[in-house]
Amino acid sequence: MKKNIAIIVSENDLAGLNIKDRLVSGFGFSKKHEIFDGYDIMARAGSRLYTLKTDTVFAENLDKLIDADLFIFATRHQASSEMSTLSVHTPGNFGTADFGGSDGKICVSLPFLMKKALTKLNAYNSIAYNVTMEATHHGPYLEKPAMFIEIGSTEKQWQNAEAGNIIARTVSELTDEEFEPSGSAAVGIGGPHYCSGFNKFCFEGNFAVGHVCPKYHADNIDKAMLLQLAEKTSPRTEMFLIDWKGLNSAQRSSITSMIDNLGFKYLKA
Repeated sequence: MKKNIAIIVSENDLAGLNIKDRLVSGFGFSKKHEIFDGYDIMARAGSRLYTLKTDTVFAENLDKLIDADLFIFATRHQASSEMSTLSVHTPGNFGTADFGGSDGKICVSLPFLMKKALTKLNAYNSIAYNVTMEATHHGPYLEKPAMFIEIGSTEKQWQNAEAGNIIARTVSELTDEEFEPSGSAAVGIGGPHYCSGFNKFCFEGNFAVGHVCPKYHADNIDKAMLLQLAEKTSPRTEMFLIDWKGLNSAQRSSITSMIDNLGFKYLKA
């Protein structure tokens, strides 16, 4: 893994500030005597910790302002279910950009890093939160690889010290460790927002899943989007995992036909 890594939190995000506090108090991040957006930059080894005044989802083109190879956004996840979660996902929009980013544009996904993050979150999960991938969603749009790692889903969980510590430990180890990717990178299509079917591949199988397009966005999939999903997976992939029961028959027929026409591969998941 490259060592020039930016970890991003927002002053408006209780979970992000919780994680920042744990990174500083327990994992060796200290002031670098440089300021960004009005806040001290904190640093450790090859990674820097930045605090933004804006919400992370609206931090458009942050890669033009911060020199880094990879951006890890440590944030809250909000859901009406109030489910306690530790989650990872890639930013991007399959349709309109209602919460940051650009219409129909997705960021570069790192499936092996996401798989490593999920594995660590699962191993360190001492508080019985649900560890899960989420579908690709919201902004910001960056041209450098990006990943969100989040605490969900209410203020109670966002401020939970142990949840913050689990994320901080995971992020610190991701930025410290060298590891060789094993298995195959893939894109997931179908199923719900919380990717139960694709979680199994990451925890038990030989695939590392990066981008996931859920059922509720499957009608936005066309050949251009399939090409974008393949090209914005690093390393590039032509393998698609289809949550067969997580799509209706028309969606399955349309998507698999386009995959075949492009010369890509798919497996039923």
